[in-house]
Amino acid sequence: MHKVGIYISGLGQSFHNENVEKYAERFRNELHVNEKGTTYALKSEIITYTDKQSAKVVRLVKEGSTNTNQVAYTFYEFAYHELLTERFKKQNILVKNLILCGLVLKKSPQLIKRLFIPDHYNRPYLSFYAFLFSLSYLSQLFF
Repeated sequence: MHKVGIYISGLGQSFHNENVEKYAERFRNELHVNEKGTTYALKSEIITYTDKQSAKVVRLVKEGSTNTNQVAYTFYEFAYHELLTERFKKQNILVKNLILCGLVLKKSPQLIKRLFIPDHYNRPYLSFYAFLFSLSYLSQLFF
């Protein structure tokens, strides 16, 4: 059975310089541990789906004793970073600063609430990050 996955880099606590090929390599190593006697090979290619956009595709191919190799997993990596920030980068520097200042002001009540009411956090170190953010925010206001 062929399974497909979409790899989205940079979400959560990701590794540095992470890409779909490294992820597929780790996934292949896990399969080697869990499925004894089965070997997998990695095959990668780059596909283009618009004039400016392309994606890296990595396939895990199950190597068998026959001449035909069966694709077991396919992972796609899309370069979405430029696509998401394209409109923001075209803005004037004053407009960019106003947008960012508006976002900081919008999140300030939530930040203050999370700093002083500890029940709203369920992740470790998040209150420490909020504290550092509030310090940097207050230093920008007063200096």
